[in-house]
Amino acid sequence: MKNKISRRELLKLISLIPFAYLIRNPIGKQIQRNTFPNAKNVLIIVFDAWSAHNISLLGYQRDTTPNLNRLAQQAIVYHNHYSTAPWTVPGTASLLTGVYPWTNRAFDPGGVIEEFQRNNLFRLFADSGYDTIAYSHNPYADLLLKQFKENIETHLPIEELFLNYDPLFGKLFRNDEWAPALAQRQIFLDDDIVANSLLLSGLLREGLEKQVQKIIDTYKQEFPIAPPSLHKFSYFYLLEDAIDWVMNTLDNNLNHFFGYFHFFPPHLPYRTRRKFIDIFKDAWRPTPKPIHVFSEGEPEGKVLKHRHAYDEFVAYVDAEFARLYEHLKNTGLLEDTWLILTSDHGERFERGSLKHSYFLLHDPVIQIPLVIFPPGQKDREDIYSRTSSIDILPTLLHVTGQNIPDWCEGELLPPFQTTENNFERSIFAMKPKDYQPNSRLTNGVYVIFKDKYKLMYYSGIDEIQGKKIQGLDPYFELYDIENDPEELNNLYSSNKEIAAGLLKELLSRIHEADTIHLMN
Repeated sequence: MKNKISRRELLKLISLIPFAYLIRNPIGKQIQRNTFPNAKNVLIIVFDAWSAHNISLLGYQRDTTPNLNRLAQQAIVYHNHYSTAPWTVPGTASLLTGVYPWTNRAFDPGGVIEEFQRNNLFRLFADSGYDTIAYSHNPYADLLLKQFKENIETHLPIEELFLNYDPLFGKLFRNDEWAPALAQRQIFLDDDIVANSLLLSGLLREGLEKQVQKIIDTYKQEFPIAPPSLHKFSYFYLLEDAIDWVMNTLDNNLNHFFGYFHFFPPHLPYRTRRKFIDIFKDAWRPTPKPIHVFSEGEPEGKVLKHRHAYDEFVAYVDAEFARLYEHLKNTGLLEDTWLILTSDHGERFERGSLKHSYFLLHDPVIQIPLVIFPPGQKDREDIYSRTSSIDILPTLLHVTGQNIPDWCEGELLPPFQTTENNFERSIFAMKPKDYQPNSRLTNGVYVIFKDKYKLMYYSGIDEIQGKKIQGLDPYFELYDIENDPEELNNLYSSNKEIAAGLLKELLSRIHEADTIHLMN
């Protein structure tokens, strides 16, 4: 009997296929090859929903990142790095464009970025002759990558690294390959859809259930609960497969490259490998925090249970990143590559609230890791200046000898700029509510950091989870983030003058961005 090819062997073969065959939308133009003798590769690794507050490298009590702790001894570690938003679309868009969401306007799930043909990292590196490569497990991030397709030489279709991509659904949604995942999710979670639809019948649901159960049974020894997936019942994947594909692809005799790889862990659902289950058998509890007025009212026991599962998932991420790092080191590629490790946003386990993409922008959901491994770095350097995800674009252009475009809103990250401990700089984060294209930013929650303070401004958030809250529009939170990093003491009532100054600057920046947007 002929042996079947393993999934890992298949991924290796895929990585050897000419890049043109991997791209769903072939590129029409010939990309110029890099002729700079001193050019360095750039590799960005994003782990989705990864909060700086759950990383032992940055002071978390549980040892969730033992490998990263070790590897960071030859890296630049940023202790106060922030995303511009609490969910994937705007957070990723800011990283790739170097501008705030109020400029690129990538707020909704479709995330259409204005002037995306010009203002993004793929275009800038492609124009400098780099091979450009990208993959994302996350369908929302993948939609952003599709907007940059003219400048991405190798864009692996999202479904290629899923365990249960359904060919039938793939044909039905040929031009939107992540839609099947959402359709499958609805079949499982919404009985009314099944009951009232000729297409989504009980037979279809039964077939999908069998497919899901087969995958769960196949990987039960490695993943006792189930393998990681996008949703509870759809699109399973192995992070190991994605890491293998990246390693094999980068080994494939590339010219100097710019690579962006966006992996879904440790995003919900938190499903780790067997070896990481119950590794944190401790009695530690985080600092108690009061239930927030806009929280979801989740009980403490549930919040602690989710945190525990998340921490185990972070340990899985840590192990797989270490495997990628060691491969790059052993092949010599690390000596010629700027390696950037970060996230698109954080995750929340406090104040009666879970997950992200909600109207609570306390630090756990927007403070994210940033670790940079420069080529040939021998020592660790710790940076405590407050930095933003919009700073990655100008910094990468600077270290690879390219010009920084005028439209960029980010600044050079230290130590590549000389201003130390630049807490006087203002940085921002936001989550608009009910935003409509070609309109002004009004309702939502907006954040400004400046000096040692953080102001959160809530506007039009008076109906949350079906409850009406009187007298809280607008609502403010002001924290001395330097002396109160847990954000326990809202200083707004006793420091309205400081809050007023921060609010004036915040609203001025929003107004300026709106004016420019509506003029174009």
